[in-house]
Amino acid sequence: MNRGTRQRLLVATALSLVLAAPGIFGPREAHADTEERVKRLEKVILEQQRKLSEQEKRLKELEARRPPEPEVVRGGARRT
Repeated sequence: MNRGTRQRLLVATALSLVLAAPGIFGPREAHADTEERVKRLEKVILEQQRKLSEQEKRLKELEARRPPEPEVVRGGARRT
């Protein structure tokens, strides 16, 4: 998992915790509603992770098929 993926996962986790916080100590109905929201957010997070994984896989495939870049000669010997 690269750094960007890790950061997105942390943000998504933090968001789900923030949304869950008001219902933790509230009435049971609010708690149940919050649990539903958390479950939906977890599904969204998993779907986004799946899409990201597919994109990373596709990127690796494209990079593997890309022809190598030609070497650039810099400041080579001069003819006189």
